[in-house]
Amino acid sequence: LNFQTLVKAIAKWDKDRFGYVVSDFVIGYSSANIGSEETMALHKRQEEVLRKFRQKQLNLLVATSVLEEGVDVKQCNVVIRFDRPTDYRAYIQSKGRARKEGASYYILIEHSDRANCSSDLKDFFQIEQMLLKRYRTAHNPPDGMPLCSEQEVDAKVAPYVVESTGARVTMSSAIALVNRYCAKLPSDIFTRLVPQNRIIPVSVSGFNLFTKKAELLLPINSPLKNGIMLTTPMETKKLAQMAVALETCRRLHEHKELNDHLLPVGKDTITLTELDDDPDEFIPNMNYKVGSARRKQLYDKRVSCFIFFVQHIYL
Repeated sequence: LNFQTLVKAIAKWDKDRFGYVVSDFVIGYSSANIGSEETMALHKRQEEVLRKFRQKQLNLLVATSVLEEGVDVKQCNVVIRFDRPTDYRAYIQSKGRARKEGASYYILIEHSDRANCSSDLKDFFQIEQMLLKRYRTAHNPPDGMPLCSEQEVDAKVAPYVVESTGARVTMSSAIALVNRYCAKLPSDIFTRLVPQNRIIPVSVSGFNLFTKKAELLLPINSPLKNGIMLTTPMETKKLAQMAVALETCRRLHEHKELNDHLLPVGKDTITLTELDDDPDEFIPNMNYKVGSARRKQLYDKRVSCFIFFVQHIYL
């Protein structure tokens, strides 16, 4: 929080050099006060900050270790740690945020801690290389082609266009839209809803090469229960993931999970206009989506039958 205040002060003090910096922060919170109004308000604020960062309304995000895992953020070109990672998990999770091509990863440490940090980083690097060597096999080959430009990517598969509104989603924007849809699904603050991707190598006949198919599985509380399989192989994993995300957007729109402007019909836009005739579902002024944390239902209480002396009992 102090660093966030300092960043804003510097940007305001020297607008010519640092005026482009638009920053905000996210922090973790204790599960002891889960359900309290303060915790719920903090969680809502965290979601709003992450949404702005994904949509590039922010270009600098100050965060605690809450962002090390379980939270989807866009590809970053610079990641700076203000303390050294204590284990390999923390190292690889924070380093994994610097996924943009040519990204930089920095660790700031005390001078007195330099020797210990260097030793740990050497071990972490060896572990990383060992894992890459062990699991980068013919069934999980590295991409042999550099990523194309955005225009070239979008030209590989035609965009999905809604004729009534003109809204469109392309290969390069499909993954972000799927992630945004998942973020709008009903969930509690413990749950991070993310789609699951599976890459399937496809051997090219006559060549020692592999193309890639992808399968995408949405979270369990999405109406689309079955995995969405890419039928046409692509040259790289990334292109396969983009193509299957584009197909997912098309199916979500067909199932009315995306409106005609290709926006998720989720926590921010849902309006409950009809109630089920089942009295268990009827609650006055109910406006929460089924499956959300605040949705409540009424159930009749029943008492089990007791044993009669004259009746036979079977197990």
